[in-house]
Amino acid sequence: MNCFRRPQEPAGALRVNSSIVATSDTPLTYSGTAGSSTAASTGALSGVAGTGDALTGSVSIQVGSGTAQTVNMPPLDHTLSGLADAINKAETGVKASVGTNSAGLPILSFLSGTAGSVGTLKVTSNILDTTKTSSKTLNYTNSSDVSGLGNLGISVNNDGSIALDAAQLDSTLNTDYGGVVGFFQSANSWGQTFANTLTSGGAAAGTGVLSLVSSSNRSIEATLNADIAKEETQIAAQQKSLTTELNNANEIMQAIPSQLQGVNELYSAISGYNQNKG
Repeated sequence: MNCFRRPQEPAGALRVNSSIVATSDTPLTYSGTAGSSTAASTGALSGVAGTGDALTGSVSIQVGSGTAQTVNMPPLDHTLSGLADAINKAETGVKASVGTNSAGLPILSFLSGTAGSVGTLKVTSNILDTTKTSSKTLNYTNSSDVSGLGNLGISVNNDGSIALDAAQLDSTLNTDYGGVVGFFQSANSWGQTFANTLTSGGAAAGTGVLSLVSSSNRSIEATLNADIAKEETQIAAQQKSLTTELNNANEIMQAIPSQLQGVNELYSAISGYNQNKG
C-alpha cells in the first residue's frame, strides 16, 4: 500500500493506492420451487467446485407452515455428503441428496416429503465453502481538506454580507474537485446538513421556522382584521348619530327666521312699533 500527496494538492490531502486483498469463503445459496398438485417442492444449494470441498456453517429448513429446524455441519464430515446425511438423520421432512447441476458441479438437492403447496420448502443457507474462496481488493476513499465554506473562498463580513474569493474557489475546484463534491453531497456532509436544515425550517414542516412565522403572521392578521371590523362598526354608528344631529340642527336653523318673524309681529302688536299702516 502506497501513501503520498501530490505537490499541487491542498496540505493534508491524502491519496492511497491500495493493494490489500480480502479473501472470503464462498457462500452457498438456496433456490427452489413451490409444491403443487402434481409435484412436490424441490430445491438445491448452489454448486461447489468438488465433492470434497470443506464446508462449514448450518442450514435452516422449514416445510410449509411447520417449525424451521437448523441442521449444522457434522463435526467429522464437512462435505456435501456429510451435510446430506445430517439432514436426513434430523428427520426434518426433507430428503437431501448429492447430485450435479447443469454445469456439472456437485450440488445438494432437497425434496419435500409433503406433497402439494403445503409442503413448500423454505431453506436458509448459512453454508460456506472454505475450499473455494473469493478475493476483493480493498479500495481507499481519498481524503479531502474541504471542511468548511472558508476552504471554498466563501466568508461572511461583519455587516452580514457574504464575500467570495473567486481565485481560492477556482484553485480548490482544480486541485480537489472530489472533495468539493463530497462536501456538498456525501452522507452527513455540510451540504446534506444544510439541506436538512432548510427542509426542517421550511414552510412545509409543521414546526419549521418559516411555518411558525407564517402561522404567527396569520394570527396577527386575523386580529387586525377583527379590530378593523370593530372600528368600522363604531365609525358607522357614530356617522349615523352625527348625521341625525346635523339634520336636527339644520331643521332648527331653518325654523329660526320664521320664529324671528313671529317675535317681530308680536312685538309690533304689543307696542304698535313699525305697524303696517296700509
